[in-house]
Amino acid sequence: MSDPVRMKWMRAAVGAASVLLLSHGAPAQVGKCCLPDGRGCVNVTQAQCDASGGVFLAGQMCASPNDNCDQPVSGACCPVGGGACTVTLNTGCGNGQFHPNSPCTTTTCTLPQTGACCENFVCRITVATDCTAGTFFSGVGCATNPCGTAPTAACCRSGTCAILTQTNCINTGGEWFLGQACSAQLCRLGACCRGPLQCVVVTQPGCEQGVWTSDGTCAQSFCTAATGSCCRPTGACVVTTEADCTNGTFAGGGVCATTACTPPTGACCEGTGCAIAGAAACGAAGGSYRGDGVSCGTTGNPTACCKANFNAVGGVTIQDIFDFLSAWFSGLPAADFNGVGGVTVQDIFEFLAAWFAGCP
Repeated sequence: MSDPVRMKWMRAAVGAASVLLLSHGAPAQVGKCCLPDGRGCVNVTQAQCDASGGVFLAGQMCASPNDNCDQPVSGACCPVGGGACTVTLNTGCGNGQFHPNSPCTTTTCTLPQTGACCENFVCRITVATDCTAGTFFSGVGCATNPCGTAPTAACCRSGTCAILTQTNCINTGGEWFLGQACSAQLCRLGACCRGPLQCVVVTQPGCEQGVWTSDGTCAQSFCTAATGSCCRPTGACVVTTEADCTNGTFAGGGVCATTACTPPTGACCEGTGCAIAGAAACGAAGGSYRGDGVSCGTTGNPTACCKANFNAVGGVTIQDIFDFLSAWFSGLPAADFNGVGGVTVQDIFEFLAAWFAGCP
């Protein structure tokens, strides 16, 4: 084949190859890929290297299967704590954040926005990713008090009460009650039986898993005795042992939820008028309580509040005068009608005044 013909065929082959390259695209460039975590070096395309999380070095190839990729790499370096971005080798970035094969741009070293992180009313400056347990306020400082002020409420400690924040109360071993003010009843201590021989002295709210007895002392075997309803003289009902139900009425096996404790009643005097009431109700009404179980008397024969009915028989009659004078002349304590200075002539005058006034 002559030289002119050979050159013609060569030009045609080059042209055909160019068409094929343009129609199918040039093959991806293979280069050195340094895999992360010390996994070594492989020769792959940049796309394959990026998919493996490696650092691609264009124009370089792995020196050997044992290449440990310790050759310095150029890239953007962001100094610790902020500052200007510089392009340097990875070995010169120190503790900064290194971006291999990357130029410095306006956003390369942009630090996360700081702000106030509020955790249980305590404020600290940090970034949003470090405030997962609190509420983050971007760009806000703590000086403006974005977290507000911790609420205060009753804190019970060893039977005493103080107004504290929840954090201060719990840190000092107290029991905190949101929205409640101090009161003697709230922090009143008692025995809490959480099981056989498992007794602790706590407040009633602190005995959620047990049986609480007001003013109980966890005496020996306290939590082994049978419990029941105890109606205190005030009318309050508590679940306790019979031994602890002093000055009360005990119902073995009873529970306060189904036991109504009615305070004892008696005659309540307002002047010569009489009504049956409890001691507390009588006192609140300004009356004089004659005692538990004392009756007012019967119709026509008032006794508890009618002092003129001296002999308590048949109401106020002339016989009461005779019986009173007999007691007066005998110097009996019952003749001290006004309760002042013993038996005197003034008692006669006041008795007769009451007798003539009569009783309802």
